[in-house]
Amino acid sequence: MERLREKVKKFKIIVWLLILTMIANLFAPYGFLINTVQAASSTLPKPAIVAVNLTGIQTTGSNRWFQVEFAAVDDSMITAYDFQLAFDNTKFELGNKTTKATATNLSVATTQESSMTTNFATNTSYWNVANGTIRFVGANGAPENPMDYGAASDYGLPYGFDGYMGLYNVTFRVIDPSVTDLI
Repeated sequence: MERLREKVKKFKIIVWLLILTMIANLFAPYGFLINTVQAASSTLPKPAIVAVNLTGIQTTGSNRWFQVEFAAVDDSMITAYDFQLAFDNTKFELGNKTTKATATNLSVATTQESSMTTNFATNTSYWNVANGTIRFVGANGAPENPMDYGAASDYGLPYGFDGYMGLYNVTFRVIDPSVTDLI
């Protein structure tokens, strides 16, 4: 019986030490058990897809719109891509690239810039109206290098990229009157 009491006493001491360590670690700025801080990188991963505002907010008739170019950047060979983006569908919607009216589908709002092929089928590239998301999937038989489209001195330098290959220009309509500028 005495042996059991001693085991219970040791167990209680271990439990209390563990609780004290957890509480101390909770209030320590970076913890004292694990005292390393991981910083986020300030540079883009390579290769990357970037969005560049081409026009700022423009007005055509009663439609307010702007265009964004999605581009691949880096000096590397790209054979395919698959990226998805989201936007606030209470403030923006896709616009027809020609008339700037409300778009009826993704291909009406998009101008393809590279030779990487895309079909706008639902199972690949699509626009989800309810969620305000767009997904682009592209592929090519032969790899392409963004440096072949524009070296840093041509397109990428103003944005700090090695190579710059435009993939899509997408037209958005501004549907919220409180939006007056894009960041």
